[in-house]
Amino acid sequence: MMNPLLRLERLWVYGGFLAALVILALTPVVTEGWTSAMLAVWLILPVYMIHQFEEHDDNRFARFLNEHVGKGREVLGQRAIFVINIGGVWLLNVVVIWLAVRADIGWGLIAIYATFFNAVLHIAQAVRMRKVNPGLYTSIVLFLPLTLWGGLMVHQANEMTLVQEAVALAVAIGLHLIILAFAYSNLKRHPRTAHKR
Repeated sequence: MMNPLLRLERLWVYGGFLAALVILALTPVVTEGWTSAMLAVWLILPVYMIHQFEEHDDNRFARFLNEHVGKGREVLGQRAIFVINIGGVWLLNVVVIWLAVRADIGWGLIAIYATFFNAVLHIAQAVRMRKVNPGLYTSIVLFLPLTLWGGLMVHQANEMTLVQEAVALAVAIGLHLIILAFAYSNLKRHPRTAHKR
């Protein structure tokens, strides 16, 4: 019998998709009286969970990377994908929502910029490879409108400090650089295998 933690690593995306539907259904109740800026920050998490379903259902993202980037080598394993998405998306967004509500709405830019940057990477990869990648459709249809609107609302609601802007940009770019560095370090560790087209 498979270890429960291993099952979580493999099946987390399905729980996340269902949780996103629950969060969206509760949004009118939970966010009643909130500003548009705070609503935008709140919506990043469930929208990201929907994006993750498109991206990782049936292990699509890992297979895409291993085939088109790794050329048969493992770029990101199941555990790495689990940690990146639960820690770098779910946990990060929970912390950002707390900061935006309890400290200052300007901290919401962390989630907004990170999500926008992810969308840009999906689109840039699709253009460069001339191929649809897992997560591209929700990046265009959900991420771009939400993050552009959210960024506008947050900037209108609060006079941004240089620190908030710098931290938001650093987190958005830094997270993705860490993932890229980890992925390419995997390629160097694993020898190239025969890759049949």
